[in-house]
Amino acid sequence: MQKTFIFILFFLQLNLFSKTIRGIVIDVNTNKPLKDVVVMIIDTSNAVRFMQMTDSTGVFVITGIKENKFNVRTYRYGYVSTTTGPYNLASHDTLKMLIRLEATPLEMKEIVITATRIEPYLDRVHFYERKKMGMGHYITYKDFKNRGLSSVYDIFRGIPGLIVSNNSVFFARYSSASMDESSPQPLIYIDGILVPNGIDNISWLSPESVLAVEVYNSINAPEEYSRGVIGGVILIWTK
Repeated sequence: MQKTFIFILFFLQLNLFSKTIRGIVIDVNTNKPLKDVVVMIIDTSNAVRFMQMTDSTGVFVITGIKENKFNVRTYRYGYVSTTTGPYNLASHDTLKMLIRLEATPLEMKEIVITATRIEPYLDRVHFYERKKMGMGHYITYKDFKNRGLSSVYDIFRGIPGLIVSNNSVFFARYSSASMDESSPQPLIYIDGILVPNGIDNISWLSPESVLAVEVYNSINAPEEYSRGVIGGVILIWTK
């Protein structure tokens, strides 16, 4: 019993000179309460002595303050921090505060997003899957649109392994040994459909109507298109 009395007396002595701060923090423009605002008691040496966060109603209560002189500092991300004071309360005094905080613009680092445009049609016909495998040569409209092409055959100029002569396109490895021999012609598909006598029957195509082209030699051509022909395969996808 005596120990309990001594403890209570000691506790009362500790809080004999304590002070209390009760307050609410609001947005200066909207007058709405701000939660999660850090409210700090700063002593004369600029050290933090007490710290409390506002609740969902913007209210905070700090008790047991024993400093004779102190400042009140607030912090919340996205708002201007404030420091008020100094305050010098008498023993057991309660300071009631209304703190208004002003929102500050947050400076964000520039975010650059880059992406490769995916044509839905080419995606449906698995163009991008085959391109990822890298077994042939792949050209899309954006690769030749500024080349000023006059015919569809000009699209194939510059593709490694291809020879373009007038209205003929064939692989160099399959070219004839003499002028008297004919070179094996590649199989030509337009939108997945095999074109009979293909290389001779695509002159009607305009470069502007071509969305993409795939070129394969006979070794690397997809099985569903190669048909065992040695002349290679050219797939043309239109807009």
